[in-house]
Amino acid sequence: MTALAAGLALHFPEARTSILTWVRTKGDEAGAALITVLVTAFATILGILLTNKASADRARLQFDHERKSAERTQAYDLRREALLQSAETLQARLVALGTAARMDVSEMQIITLTKKQSASLARAYAVASDQTFLTLHRAQAALTLASGEVVIRHRIYARGKDSAVRTLQDGLDRLRSERATYLRWLQDPTMIRDPRDPVVQRLQERVRNLDAADMRQQDLLLAAQGESFKVLAAVAHAILDAAKKCEPVVIEAIIAIRKDLGVATDEARLTASLREDLERNTAKALGLLSHMDDLVNSFSNATTDAPPVDGPPSGGTSNAERPNS
Repeated sequence: MTALAAGLALHFPEARTSILTWVRTKGDEAGAALITVLVTAFATILGILLTNKASADRARLQFDHERKSAERTQAYDLRREALLQSAETLQARLVALGTAARMDVSEMQIITLTKKQSASLARAYAVASDQTFLTLHRAQAALTLASGEVVIRHRIYARGKDSAVRTLQDGLDRLRSERATYLRWLQDPTMIRDPRDPVVQRLQERVRNLDAADMRQQDLLLAAQGESFKVLAAVAHAILDAAKKCEPVVIEAIIAIRKDLGVATDEARLTASLREDLERNTAKALGLLSHMDDLVNSFSNATTDAPPVDGPPSGGTSNAERPNS
């Protein structure tokens, strides 16, 4: 401040006395004011810088949080995708086992196939914690049982895929359609109503023959359905037997994989839990197989106890053409 006053005094000699007097009386007060302004400005600038740094820190923390959340979401999606792939693998295994059983492949080949599928499935979530692994394995077992039940019930209630059954059913439908046509003609008021008329007699005879053929066709259809059920029950038993013999081996393989990967595993507790699941699911499967056996027996009894039909169909026309009166 003094230097500033000295500079002004040199440039304005006529005001030198006044300037020196002002410096002596007001210099300290003006200097203090200037220092206060400078300190305030510095504090303001420092505050702005600190505020900007805090905002940047919060933005960085928010970004880190969102990035970690996205990583967790991605990891969850990957686990969910792995589980979906596991479900597809299980369904493929069930189909493969059913195909193998229908083709009379040996029991050891079925067990080998099951072991390979289960081992590849186990690697998909072998690194999970014990509790997560148990949850996934129980979901796998439940899905296996549900898939088997769906397949079996589909074969029970949608037997049209069986060519023999479908052929017999088509024949039965044609017989009933022809019979309905003849009955409609007999009830037609324009037809001759005299029961002694040859046309009426031929139609009535044809209806009786079609009734007898209908009963025989139903017997054949029941027999074909019973055979279809027997094959299906054999497949289901083969699948269950293979699974029962294979599951302990699979459990050991899963534990070995987890050990190789360095996953901490309570082997005794895990093995006990998996075997409890196996026993529970085996009991459910046995109940389903019992239902299958009951169906096979009911069809066998239906075909055995069916009353005989007297004589083959004879007379009449073989197609649904309106006769000339």
